[in-house]
Amino acid sequence: MTATATAIATGAWRPGALALGAAATALLVSACGAQNGASAAGSPVAPEAGTAEPGAAAPAPAVTSVGDRVGVPCPASNPNPRLVPDGLPGITLECLGPGPDVNLAGLTGTPAVINVWASWCPPCRAEMPDIAALAADAGDSLIVLGVDVQDDRTAGMEFAAQAPIASVYDPNSSTRATLGWTGPPITLFVAADGTVVHRTYGAVADGQTLRADVKRYLGVEVSAQ
Repeated sequence: MTATATAIATGAWRPGALALGAAATALLVSACGAQNGASAAGSPVAPEAGTAEPGAAAPAPAVTSVGDRVGVPCPASNPNPRLVPDGLPGITLECLGPGPDVNLAGLTGTPAVINVWASWCPPCRAEMPDIAALAADAGDSLIVLGVDVQDDRTAGMEFAAQAPIASVYDPNSSTRATLGWTGPPITLFVAADGTVVHRTYGAVADGQTLRADVKRYLGVEVSAQ
């Protein structure tokens, strides 16, 4: 495991109030359901007037005023991409780091791993060391991008800043149908032409399995540094 992954796994990178204890980690399930009215800290997120019934996509949390934007810069993307069958959607999302915003379909030319997560999702936190280690070791051979869904913006920014992967913000679940998720986490393996070639539902098993899948589906071998 790299130094980066070790720091994440030990909890040094996480906000203290949100860190998982060993007992809680043992109770993790493979995937979270859609967030229903609770922020990452457990406080209620006020629903907007006319929101859908329970079980439907959660409304966008109110945008919280924050200071300077933090986190890892997002990769550049083509703002007017050509859509491909079974490809990423032409949806532009705000970067949780210093920018730029990202058109998902515009991430072409380099194979990509897209990880859907939320700060309130325990399995997402559990798998993040492996996702972050992959991003750190891949260099320019692979794009690794997180998509923060149904989240409080401040909590998402804090998590994205301390988990060293670039991430974009999707509070309204605009990617739900097109990326094929019902609840985080889900990891998509995307060929250089933008075609989604494989999806892993729930948390990745471990770092070795994740890297084996990157080689299997994308033809990219990522060795630990």
